[in-house]
Amino acid sequence: MSVGLEREPASYTSIKSKAQADQHYKIVQQERKRNSIVLFLELLRSEGYTQSVIQIEQETNISLDQYAVCDNIDIINIIADFEEYYQFKFNKPVKIVKKLAQTQQKIQAPRQANALDRIIKKNYVIDTIDANLQNKSQGITTPKQRPDSKTSAAKLPVNKTPKPINKDVLTKSQSDVQFEISGMHIEKDDIKKVKFVDKQVIEEESEKFRPILQPPPPNFPSELLSFYYIIQREILSEHPIGGFESVVGLDNAKQTLKESVIFPKKYPELFQGILKPWKGCLMFSSPGNGKSHLARSLAAECGCVFFNVSAASLLSKYYGESEKLVRCLFLIARQYESAVIFIDELDCLMTSRGDSSEHEAGRRLKTQLLVEIDGLTSFDQNTFVLAATNLPWSIDSAMLRRLEKRVFVPNLDLQGRIQLIKKQIGDRVLQESVIEKLAEETNNWSGSDICCVCKEAAMVKLRSAVNKLESGDHGQLNLTVSILEIEQAIKIVHPSYDNEIQKKYQQWADQFGSV
Repeated sequence: MSVGLEREPASYTSIKSKAQADQHYKIVQQERKRNSIVLFLELLRSEGYTQSVIQIEQETNISLDQYAVCDNIDIINIIADFEEYYQFKFNKPVKIVKKLAQTQQKIQAPRQANALDRIIKKNYVIDTIDANLQNKSQGITTPKQRPDSKTSAAKLPVNKTPKPINKDVLTKSQSDVQFEISGMHIEKDDIKKVKFVDKQVIEEESEKFRPILQPPPPNFPSELLSFYYIIQREILSEHPIGGFESVVGLDNAKQTLKESVIFPKKYPELFQGILKPWKGCLMFSSPGNGKSHLARSLAAECGCVFFNVSAASLLSKYYGESEKLVRCLFLIARQYESAVIFIDELDCLMTSRGDSSEHEAGRRLKTQLLVEIDGLTSFDQNTFVLAATNLPWSIDSAMLRRLEKRVFVPNLDLQGRIQLIKKQIGDRVLQESVIEKLAEETNNWSGSDICCVCKEAAMVKLRSAVNKLESGDHGQLNLTVSILEIEQAIKIVHPSYDNEIQKKYQQWADQFGSV
């Protein structure tokens, strides 16, 4: 008999279905949380608590200038409808709040998800998958509504359905749990199919994702409270438009970021034990090859809370504050279910230690940063550190060890350059040979330099058109880029570095790279 854990074989369909169900569950929960905040903001504003509204908007990153409560919806009516529903189902009035004893009137930590919540969520995912696998066609499950219910579809939308928890769930079998997760008993005959949200819908919902900022927890160190909102300003309030599909080439770098952040979030059951996701990645290359663009694309792709950190965010002229800023950064990141900390120009913070000219404050900052990154493995959190640099050989070896994946972002090959040129001026070029000519002339150029020469070629044509306009020419406007404009642009724009520097990056990648 073999010793060890025996797993039941899982099919690709079940794994992907579970990932989609879990992702959809998180999106729905995020929507409900956002809707609740907007409802309470509207209530506070209608009651005249303007200062409270301003404070909550700053802390949550949700503003009434961005969202508005729909017609015939308000929190008072929702509570009234829920009270009527609870009285109808359980034949007793609901108690929403309770008065605390004198000894209990103090600030308490936010309640964590209890065992019942975890069981309900687990069975929500498992049973939804089972139903999905049993039904080939797609449908949607809707609960029966009471004939005398005063709650109409216009008054209580789906994403705001109240969910009183029925503790009888703990005593029911797994097959019954799926009919109790909404707090309403539904007969088995009423449930026929489960509708899954397809990839396109999930991606559209993810694009609308705005992170709900968390306030400092009660157990947050008091000496770091003054830095909390300084670090919170580094969170991207809106994810950039365009994921990895907006990045031309760079397949190795994109694959590494997917394996580090996106896939572990989608398929957490696969990334266990030895396959635990990496905690850090360093992107290095010559300037202008798309490292920052990759980071922004990751923010749009993964839907995580994204910290965009630079050296200016963590450096302070006051003694000891830089280390506190670093510590505060990682404490805030651990508050969220998944977070990415992007440190641009890492060489400004983590040059090699041991230099006689190194200042004590800089040495303490480096030590604190190393300790925090190393501590990520001690927490069961999805916090990932992504760094970028143009000088990888100047970074301290201890930091290189903690950034497990070191990815070289090379210049684009011929096909990549053609794609980039088409993306920049493809609508202005009538002949494919013009694009191929420019791609051949820009060999070993960075992506940024290629964009500059494309813009210059368009400007050459525009200058000619403007001169004709100024001289009173009555001909037709023509902004088409030809070989002539390409040749003139190449004479004006030159690459920002030579091939020798590129060879130096390649040698360092061959010696220290990890991809």
